[in-house]
Amino acid sequence: IAADEIADILTRLDLQPQAIEGGFKVTSPSFRFDIEIEEDLIEEVARLHGYDNIANRQPVSTLNMPLHQEAKLSDRKVRDLLCALGYNEAITYSFTDPKYLQALGDIKPIVLTSPISPEMSAMRTTLTAGLINAAKYNINRQQRRLRLFEKGLKYIPKASAENGVAQEEMLCGLITGNAAAENWNEQGRKVDFFDVKGDVEEILSLCAQGSAFSFVPSTETFLHPGQSADVLKDGVKIGFLGMLHPKTLKAVGLKQEAAVFELSWDGISSRKIPLYHEISKFPTNKRDFAFVLDKQVSAAALVDTITAASPLIQQVHIFDVFESQALGDKKSLAVTVTFQDLQKTLDDKETDSAAQAVVQAVADKLAGHLRD
Repeated sequence: IAADEIADILTRLDLQPQAIEGGFKVTSPSFRFDIEIEEDLIEEVARLHGYDNIANRQPVSTLNMPLHQEAKLSDRKVRDLLCALGYNEAITYSFTDPKYLQALGDIKPIVLTSPISPEMSAMRTTLTAGLINAAKYNINRQQRRLRLFEKGLKYIPKASAENGVAQEEMLCGLITGNAAAENWNEQGRKVDFFDVKGDVEEILSLCAQGSAFSFVPSTETFLHPGQSADVLKDGVKIGFLGMLHPKTLKAVGLKQEAAVFELSWDGISSRKIPLYHEISKFPTNKRDFAFVLDKQVSAAALVDTITAASPLIQQVHIFDVFESQALGDKKSLAVTVTFQDLQKTLDDKETDSAAQAVVQAVADKLAGHLRD
């Protein structure tokens, strides 16, 4: 718009324009209380000139596609998975009640010099504390079936770290109440160790590194012995899962059983890039085995032993666990083993030989035998 036309429009609006270098200086009349800033003047000029008389000019913008590492697991995928499993995301304070942290581990927390309240006076050393507090709040309001998760930082005192504090990003979850929402076909089963373990296995499956992860009995004292596990990646602990110990429930004031998990984000954020391989056109052969083993032998150890027994083994599936007084300190684990050769059809002799290798491997490595 030409400067002369702008001056004419401003004059007609009784704005008393005065030409200055690079523009105009105006005085707004007292009745035009809506004109306060430069943009208000631009709007007035455009309105009287006519918006239809202003030529369209497309803005120019340079778009740069952000770099993405295919081998990096995005937190969006994990959030979407947990939401699909029925979880709700929680965002809790980074500081919490010291008595919660005392009940959830032996790490001495960092205490704030000027806390908001005594109940929020310590930096969290675990995200579990915040989710327990959120669960208590909801349970007190009759919301007894809960699935919560949070991704955030925990703060560990460490002399060698910057400012004496080591920050580690964690993924934490808590489930309590019935395993499934109330319905006509559900008997109201409470959540247990296997529910939370299954959820953790779903998370780990996103990493596509199945053989790298393993579960061993947990060393965490606030978890229920026999109903808890530490999560290992290549033999290094990256987290834990399990039912909260009854003493822990009492210490934190939680009125119903709950299961929790907490995983190091660095431990699960990398994944293997999926590779294509041709599906075999040859049939599989399945055999069922029931092995008697010591109670201390884990199901994972049995699966690993069987898988390594023969290159023909494609899958091992546990379908039954049996304990009785007759077995004493033993237990029976029943498995289905799938045999397949990717190059040809297996005959009975080859399958029998591979099955015998399974029985021998379990006997040699786990001191187990077939159930009579």
